[in-house]
Amino acid sequence: MNSIVKRILFSIIVLLGVSLLAFSLLRLGAGDPASMMAGAMASPEEVEEYRVLMGLDQPLIVQYLKYITGVLHGDLGFSWNYNAPVVDLLSVRIMQTLRLAGFGLLWATVFSITLGIIAGINQGKTIDFVAIFFAIIGQSMSIVWLGFMLILIFGVKLGALPTRGLEVFPI
Repeated sequence: MNSIVKRILFSIIVLLGVSLLAFSLLRLGAGDPASMMAGAMASPEEVEEYRVLMGLDQPLIVQYLKYITGVLHGDLGFSWNYNAPVVDLLSVRIMQTLRLAGFGLLWATVFSITLGIIAGINQGKTIDFVAIFFAIIGQSMSIVWLGFMLILIFGVKLGALPTRGLEVFPI
């Protein structure tokens, strides 16, 4: 039981550290979000209005504590780019991601079980070696590269699938 408590505490510390690092990197590297949202022709007063509206006028520690409190309560913030709560944006995309992952898992399961049965029945024959070859290639291939190749083949060359995805929240 003692090791479980240690792991939970360590996990909490790691999550807080990662959230602090991500928060800091966003604040340091992105520039001034208020001036970007106000636009290039905005007056300093308009930029300051955006800064207050976005909560950027408060000290960093207060901003971070509000962020952590919101996350713990399920509030992931507001997307100023899409003008919508982040939870709403994620919920739509999570459903599409789950649908895509489920279809991929189903296809991979059917394909691999079928190929495994065929290879098992024909042990030591050419089809067995072909199945082993595909299994090794499938395990060693980069998923990112495979994704690009599948898009290129089925989306661009054959035109059988869309290459852009769903237009849920167009930019």
